[in-house]
Amino acid sequence: MSPKLKLTEPPKKPKAATKQSASTVRHTKEAVPIKTPASRSRKTSTGTAQLPSPTNMAAANEAQKQKDAFEKATKLFHARNFSDALTQFEAAAGGPSIEITHVARLHVKMCQQRIQKPAAALSNPEDYYNYAVTLINQRQLDEAEKQLKIALDAKEAADHFQYAMALCLGLKGNFEGAAKHLARAIELLPSNRAIARNDPDFREILQSAPLRALYAAPRPA
Repeated sequence: MSPKLKLTEPPKKPKAATKQSASTVRHTKEAVPIKTPASRSRKTSTGTAQLPSPTNMAAANEAQKQKDAFEKATKLFHARNFSDALTQFEAAAGGPSIEITHVARLHVKMCQQRIQKPAAALSNPEDYYNYAVTLINQRQLDEAEKQLKIALDAKEAADHFQYAMALCLGLKGNFEGAAKHLARAIELLPSNRAIARNDPDFREILQSAPLRALYAAPRPA
């Protein structure tokens, strides 16, 4: 008998790997970098807006103050309040802007020329009265009161001097003094009561207690 042949199975083909081993997956997960706040900030630091420095903030504040002072001074100047405008223009002249400083200094000189006391031109009570009225319109009330006192010392019985002094003192808040001079103006010329009643400058002054009685028309006898 011939010897029996031993059959052998053909070698199995290795299967294609379809899944990563646990160690490979674990290695892959560990290899992914974790984004921390620090790493994110490093990436975006170049795109982040920088806050202004204290020096820049101070400079911006000074520039704004200069601009505000100049705008306020301009309004006062157009209102012919040259005394207060002068103060604001002087403040604006000390600011950082060269352009505003130059214009403010020019206006300082203009204000000084307009409020300069024309002493040589005042030669009689009427001159002092007229100058005082100009000062009242400019709301330079302290100087206006001084000029009216000179006019009244020379001519106390001038009703328009008394009327102007009443207005000047009333605008300053001296209602007792205003009532005294308005009463004298009405005594000298009764039509001053109606004039004061229709005078826009007297509108608020006449609402005060000392002047309220003078505001009302006299009762018929």
